[in-house]
Amino acid sequence: MPLLFFDNLRIISYSDKSIEISNGFIISGANVSLEFEQAPQKYYRHGWQSWSLTTWQDVNFRLPAQKPAILHPLQTDPLYVTHPAPNGSWLGAVEFEDGKVLLLGSLGLEAHVALHGQQSHGDAAQLHGWYEAGAGDWFVGYGDEPTVFARYAELLGERLGSAPGKPAPRVWCSWYSLYTAIEQGLLQRVFDALEDLPFDVVAELVGIDDAVAAGVDQFEELVIPSDERADAVARDARGRVHDADHLSGQGVEQAALAHVGPTHYRNYR
Repeated sequence: MPLLFFDNLRIISYSDKSIEISNGFIISGANVSLEFEQAPQKYYRHGWQSWSLTTWQDVNFRLPAQKPAILHPLQTDPLYVTHPAPNGSWLGAVEFEDGKVLLLGSLGLEAHVALHGQQSHGDAAQLHGWYEAGAGDWFVGYGDEPTVFARYAELLGERLGSAPGKPAPRVWCSWYSLYTAIEQGLLQRVFDALEDLPFDVVAELVGIDDAVAAGVDQFEELVIPSDERADAVARDARGRVHDADHLSGQGVEQAALAHVGPTHYRNYR
């Protein structure tokens, strides 16, 4: 079992192989573990998707299962809802008393990391990572948090590609402003009011969401009573978006309209 050394931190690496690189190591394997004696104070939990919790947490805290259970696929990875140890998707990290961070991050997809060991008693602890299918490489980094995470992000960019340098489009979405209070007259007042904001606004994408889902592929109408009415509202909303000078600025390229059911969604997406 190879030893990895970072300053005063000695790590026992359980992996198929390890290679030293700039600011860290690359280790390989379907299942890997980093064992260390220094007691961690916090664990970095990385969320499964954008609605999942991502946070630094006390190593002895156990996140309770969120409720209701039927929404687990919207909240976190359902496979690990009842996992007994602090854990997260793709990567995990621990922070020590001196503020230094040890990170174990997958350089591929479909991976998970958990923290095991009797952390509260100061005994050997382990960052354990595994791929859910096949094997792959992992980055091991140690140091101050910004430097370690920046190096990991750099390696991910080399492996998986980087986002384009152009800025993200600015979006106004009815759901996050109005929720179920949406109605046609209110939408028009919102479009009119956007021009009165005390800063430059160019809405490149306008999202109008006029349905809620009771379940997967089950939609409930909110304010549009019929398919014919949905067609009319869709045409009217699209026209009003394009006619609004303060929204068109550089040009409104698309109006994303989600309607009352799967048929209309498919027609207009």
